[in-house]
Amino acid sequence: MDPQKVAVVREWPAPQNLTELRQFLGLTNYFRKFINKYSIIAAPLTNLTKEGGFASLEAWTPVCQRAFEELKRIVADDVTLSFPDHSLPFRVEVVSDASLHGSGAVLLQEGQLIAFTSKKFSGAETQYTTGEQELLAALHALKEWRCYLKGRPFMLKTDHKPLTFLQSVPTLNRRQARWMEYLSRFDCTWEYIAGRINIADALSRHPSLHAAIPAAPVTRSRSQEVPIAADLAQRLKMAYQADPWFASPSNVEHLHKRNDLWLQKDGSTTQIVVLINDTLRYDILARFHEDPLAGHPGSTCLAELVRRSVWWPHVVKDEENFVQRCSLCQCNKALSGKGQGLLQPLPIPDAPWESVSMDFVVVLPKTEGGYDSVFVMVDRLTKMVHLAPCTSSCTTEQTARLFFDNVVRLNDVPKNVISDRGGQFMSKFWEALCELVGMRVHLSTAYHPQSDGQTERTNRMLGNMLRNFAGCTPSVWDTFLTSAEFALNNAVNRSTGQSPFFLNYGFHPALPVWQELEINIPAAKTFAKSFLSRMTDAKACLDAAQQRTTDYFNKSKRDVTFSVGQMVLLSTKNLRSLADGSRKLLPRWIGPYPVVRMVGNVAVELSLPSDMNIHPTFHIPLIRPYRGTTPVTNNTDAPAVMDPSPETWIAGKQKVYDVERILDYRVRRIGRQR
Repeated sequence: MDPQKVAVVREWPAPQNLTELRQFLGLTNYFRKFINKYSIIAAPLTNLTKEGGFASLEAWTPVCQRAFEELKRIVADDVTLSFPDHSLPFRVEVVSDASLHGSGAVLLQEGQLIAFTSKKFSGAETQYTTGEQELLAALHALKEWRCYLKGRPFMLKTDHKPLTFLQSVPTLNRRQARWMEYLSRFDCTWEYIAGRINIADALSRHPSLHAAIPAAPVTRSRSQEVPIAADLAQRLKMAYQADPWFASPSNVEHLHKRNDLWLQKDGSTTQIVVLINDTLRYDILARFHEDPLAGHPGSTCLAELVRRSVWWPHVVKDEENFVQRCSLCQCNKALSGKGQGLLQPLPIPDAPWESVSMDFVVVLPKTEGGYDSVFVMVDRLTKMVHLAPCTSSCTTEQTARLFFDNVVRLNDVPKNVISDRGGQFMSKFWEALCELVGMRVHLSTAYHPQSDGQTERTNRMLGNMLRNFAGCTPSVWDTFLTSAEFALNNAVNRSTGQSPFFLNYGFHPALPVWQELEINIPAAKTFAKSFLSRMTDAKACLDAAQQRTTDYFNKSKRDVTFSVGQMVLLSTKNLRSLADGSRKLLPRWIGPYPVVRMVGNVAVELSLPSDMNIHPTFHIPLIRPYRGTTPVTNNTDAPAVMDPSPETWIAGKQKVYDVERILDYRVRRIGRQR
């Protein structure tokens, strides 16, 4: 007889309690019809199953041990086990342990036992669903006995009835599909068998499968205390014995003892008193916070959970510090309270067209001329707008041509330009061109459009106008662009109190309706004499508007600064291009990363991994301080968690290839370019 077929039974350890004894007798009782005088041999063990018969290990006498060894020898003997007969059909009975420890299976022919097998679940396998664990038990049995079962029909019995419908399930996850592919190699028929008559049930509960799993019995008081793991309870008892404070009757007169633990009453709640032991308190908080049924609660909820069963001085403060320093909570939860970063308005220009902001409005309907975007240029003092139709593939050179045709040609070269970090404005060509004409480039902070809020506001107004003009015929919106530009420049700006036309030219343009009404406005020309005073008034209005906006914005913000080298987390809100698939369950924050320097008062430069390939300067609302980390606990009941570091989910780590040669190309016409 193959020793491996009977090793599970031969090496069965002596039962330590009534449950383990019943598991062993459940296995041997199945084969009693093949064992001569089974009842007589098993009598000493059967007597222990009576009420009070196995109250302690002292009840396990040498007579019981001899009966136990004899039963193991007989069950594993070649008289009981048979050699396989390939002319007879096989039957496999499998089961997984309900306590998530392992699986067992037996191979039979005509009711005669051929072989045993059992397997302990790995750490990851203990997290599988019940159905997947039952299917995994079947897979192990088929792999173990594939030499007997491949190429012949056989019966596969399980005490998990849903498996009998598995082959008709329309959708499977990837793991199940992979397993089903292996099962398709066998000609098996699933059949349900009740667990109480399944011989494999005892094998799935073999004591050796439980030995490597740390036991975690719970202690629950009449006041419905939260379970405290046995190891923590034992550490508490040892700490009580080492602390002389608990030896004084006067100190513990208001306490009472139960199961060697000191308890106190808080209303209707009974609480365990914990010593001044930071490590022990930390481990207790970790068990309450990281337990799957707790779900990483906030400090308020954690305090409520802990105080239902545990007490120590300043427990609320310790709970707040613990939650603040939990790495997973910092990465996956949003910031609460006032936002970070005060408003920092840009300085008001001294003269018209001294400072210009620029942006693109993209993804518009394609027109007959091939345009699908608008290049928007706005003077930051007078708020005058110039609009130029273009395409979404507009190059840096084309952008420069549009800028010179619409701004420089009409208004002189600005001292500085403000834009976002689009590809056109980040190129070496644009940088060299601006340096050549003496124009400074100011790029907005990454993912912070508020830096150029003026142009963003203009873009929204332009969109509203084009919807009104060309909503019914979207393909002709470019023909209304000049009308929209005129309307924007003739409208009074709330910040300056004047229209851009008036601040640039000193008078309001005559509208057609004025001529229809025969309105004579000779005074419009003389208004230019007060142009300088009007410009001064506009600057004062701009300053007042900025002050109002700043005061309103800062009411809901707080001033935050970071020091060089400080570890911070980065928001993933705008890192859309770096994640594959759904982002719903990805971390809200990644890191930590060290601070390189503060850029002004509201931006931070970080030291990022080179393969992230994003600009390292971010506005303060996208940064949060990192408060350290909580060590990994030995809580085996806690589920596997996702590593919040970006290396585990950012899709930016892609292979980069060098082009060896171009095999072919084609010319693609994309429409007229200005």
